Amino acid sequence: MSLIKNLSPFRTLMKYIARQWKLLLLFAFMSIVSSEASVLGPYVIMNIIDKGMVEKNFNQLTFYIVALIVLTIVGSVSDFIISYSTRYFSNNLAKDLRFDLFRSIQSKSFAFFDRSRVGQLVSRMTSDVDEIRGFFDFNLRFLTSSILTFVLALATMVTLNIELTLVTLASLPVMLLVIFLFNRKISPIFWDIRNKVGQLTATLQESLSGYKLVKAMATEDQEINRFDAVNRSLLLSNYQASKVRSIYLPFTGLIVSLIYALLIWYGGLLVINQKIMIGEVVAFATYMGMFVGPVRMLGFMYEGMKRALVAMRRLTDIMEANVVIPEKPNAIELPNLKGKVEFRNVSFSYKDEPTLKDVSFVINPGEKVAVVGPIGSGKTTVLNLIPRFYDVTSGKVLIDDVDVRDLKLSFLRKVVAVVPQETFLFPTTIRENIAFGKKDASMEEIIAAAKAAQIHDTIEKFPNGYETLVGERGVTLSGGQRQRIAIARALLVNPRIVLLDDSTSSVDVETESAIQKALDKLLEGRTAVIITNRLSTVQKADKIILMNEGRVEAIGKFNELYEKSELFRSLFSKQMEELVFSKEVN
Repeated sequence: MSLIKNLSPFRTLMKYIARQWKLLLLFAFMSIVSSEASVLGPYVIMNIIDKGMVEKNFNQLTFYIVALIVLTIVGSVSDFIISYSTRYFSNNLAKDLRFDLFRSIQSKSFAFFDRSRVGQLVSRMTSDVDEIRGFFDFNLRFLTSSILTFVLALATMVTLNIELTLVTLASLPVMLLVIFLFNRKISPIFWDIRNKVGQLTATLQESLSGYKLVKAMATEDQEINRFDAVNRSLLLSNYQASKVRSIYLPFTGLIVSLIYALLIWYGGLLVINQKIMIGEVVAFATYMGMFVGPVRMLGFMYEGMKRALVAMRRLTDIMEANVVIPEKPNAIELPNLKGKVEFRNVSFSYKDEPTLKDVSFVINPGEKVAVVGPIGSGKTTVLNLIPRFYDVTSGKVLIDDVDVRDLKLSFLRKVVAVVPQETFLFPTTIRENIAFGKKDASMEEIIAAAKAAQIHDTIEKFPNGYETLVGERGVTLSGGQRQRIAIARALLVNPRIVLLDDSTSSVDVETESAIQKALDKLLEGRTAVIITNRLSTVQKADKIILMNEGRVEAIGKFNELYEKSELFRSLFSKQMEELVFSKEVN
């Protein structure tokens, strides 16, 4: 099982590589041409020295000089094509990886985001993808040319002189042992570095997102210390990697220098004994660089490959995470949706502890139902199960007597609109934020939705009106303005079922009253499920569902529940007393 898991990133990466097979063929062909030109170079120089200079043959000298120039031109052109093709390939690969990773993240359920840090996801989308792109941009090119050059150089060396070839090969076992030890040491360090880069990004993202809280609580020093701890931890891991590299490179350099000295000494003896000519020794010294250089750099190339595979494993961890809301192949739509909602013996658990326990109720089409209860009673979970943000652990959630798991997700999310408690606005224009769920909406439709949400007049007062840019997360607007824009956004898609999660919690009484009037008019004929503990909203509900500790404790009208349920009275007694006092004063 572990082997399969380790092979998964490699298999996934190969699928992306195969998409550009034509470019890879061009790359492979030009790599062969470039390597052949490189290997022929020392052979030509050998002949320039031995047949041209030593023998003082002008024609031979001229011929091989021209051949060297031609090889140089061919090598330069092929290197240009290789460089361009690898960069084109690596950038396309990065583009495909980012797109598929983003698409995969978009398909995940709420449960995935509940256990994932946004900064870690951003890190994988950026630095991990760049790690893979960097490998194919440089290491793949270097690795391919090194292997080809190694093979061709070795073949040429054997052809020229077997004795000098054996001297050169003497370094190979020692260097391979060093490479093995280097990679065994460096691999876990790089896995640690990738994780710490993700932690650093996550810490930065969380601190910047919560900057208001940081300022309000005067915890700047605490955040600085938290970031410093992660930053220092990353620095120590990088120090470890640098230390291993610093030992590896000089040690392999020492081995190469000793082999060079041995080669030239032995070659010099052969020249003195007139067994070979001096040009052959020069050629062998060059071939040894072609032979030993790739072997020496094999550790760094393998290091780059390991880093790319580690990064790919982090990407496949997300892509293969089975945290999605599945859609049945035969999922359906309901052409004449009425808006009935039913929970039938529903139980649900986020983790081990059950959040809902055997919950059953029916909301008829067009009813305005308030879901109330103390904190942690399961109110928001009820709302999350209707549009299938999560799937039930047991039981059924039905819309018009059809299990929501039998409906197409795209259809379900269009007919059920959600206004969450925490309003999120994109840093674009107000118009684009309202039309987020309906990109083809006309300006008239957008204005109508804004008017319904009692925000049109406010928008018109802004210098740029509907083209006013909203700051990051909507910080340039008040809480009430953000909430009304979110309501307008939900209303624009013309849903049959509207879910309001305490949607008037961020507005004052006057604004709430205006929004409530608009909702009363626009939600007529639609089913509305409203989570609220506001007395004015609860009193107007057609029906109230009282939740407590994950169960339905009571269902009824306001007066009925206020009279019979002690829990219900505890939720609204203070507001009732304030209302009575206000009437007496007036």
